[in-house]
Amino acid sequence: MPSVSLSLPAALAGPPRTWVCLSCMFWPEELDALHSHTFRVKTFKKAKQCSVCKQTISQDGLICRVCRIACHKKCEVKVSSSCVPATNYELAPSSDHPLKHVDTMGSTKSSKSMESRRRPSRSVSLLQALEENYELDLLYITERIISVSFPSSVEEQSYAANLREVASMLRSKHGHNYLLFNLSEKRYDISQLNPKVLDFGWPDHHAPALDKICSICKAMDTWLSADSHNVVVIHNKVRDEGPLL
Repeated sequence: MPSVSLSLPAALAGPPRTWVCLSCMFWPEELDALHSHTFRVKTFKKAKQCSVCKQTISQDGLICRVCRIACHKKCEVKVSSSCVPATNYELAPSSDHPLKHVDTMGSTKSSKSMESRRRPSRSVSLLQALEENYELDLLYITERIISVSFPSSVEEQSYAANLREVASMLRSKHGHNYLLFNLSEKRYDISQLNPKVLDFGWPDHHAPALDKICSICKAMDTWLSADSHNVVVIHNKVRDEGPLL
């Protein structure tokens, strides 16, 4: 990278600076901040596009803890985008009673209510913790349809711990307004996620029958139409070599 040493007047010098990049005109501190992604290794259970080479990341890759961009390990040094925290609209805190402000002459809006809006959702931090520390893939397909998938190789003790953490997250976000659709084998410990469970499993290595797909869709539509706050959670244990739901 071409660079040049500069000598600035004392009044403008500030902190010690030794060089500036002639390509992008960034000072070293600014250049470091621009590339300050915090990557961690992640095994992608479903296809993910590398943000650098645009090729598919099939297995192990890197994902930024802050902005969530993904790349191959070999492409890490080529990442040039800035690290901007991702905004998760689907997990923003919901409320049945939106904040109301009464403006009168000379009055100002409550700073406390504005501060509460700036605070990160507890559900967002819970979701990040689940993804980083547990063997699961939790995905908001839409605001009201959630997929929870576990690899079939997960140990029973770990699986039970995962279920408890997912149940805690779902209750904190949706209360009791979620119905669980189990697409794997019937097992009673799934009731930890929610006592309301509908079993729609089918044999492994087979596609579901058409009438079963229709039954799932009808049940989902009935539940979602009953209350605007209702959500469905699709549970699935998948083979390591197979695609996620």
